[in-house]
Amino acid sequence: PAELPDCVIDRLKYLIEPTACDNSNCAGFQLTAEFDTATTTDQMNQFNMFRSFTKAYVDGSSTFLTRYEINDYGIPKGNVAADMTNFEAVAATFEDYLTTGKLDDSK
Repeated sequence: PAELPDCVIDRLKYLIEPTACDNSNCAGFQLTAEFDTATTTDQMNQFNMFRSFTKAYVDGSSTFLTRYEINDYGIPKGNVAADMTNFEAVAATFEDYLTTGKLDDSK
């Protein structure tokens, strides 16, 4: 993706992008976080096998983690809060993985 705007929560630089939109009604959104840590395709494949609800990939010199949310019947505020909390937790696990190279299945 293009460079992400400066949206930061607890050091997590992220973007929330509405998707599947018809006028102003959107049936989903994609969460994307950017990390400055260099990594390899093998590391991304390993993480992607470990965490099925997110996708990690490298684009140029940046590493990204994405999660797509389908909301065919609207996006209740409580669901968005839960989705963000879950994404932030997985992003923290991903950041640990980028730093240590170890996957911790207890998180």
